[in-house]
Amino acid sequence: MPGKIFIDTNIIINALGQASTKAHLAAPLFVSSPFISTQVLSETANVASKRLEAIGNLLHF
Repeated sequence: MPGKIFIDTNIIINALGQASTKAHLAAPLFVSSPFISTQVLSETANVASKRLEAIGNLLHF
């Protein structure tokens, strides 16, 4: 029986990246219905909102 896959925050962030080698490596991990905890989802939302805020600050010159 194959082991279960647990997805960490870094894997999700890398999978969301555009044109990245890490994105191409991370994306296939989501095919087999991995386990993602609510803490990881919360951390991902936090990282994403901080990155979007930083981009917004760069656009308001």
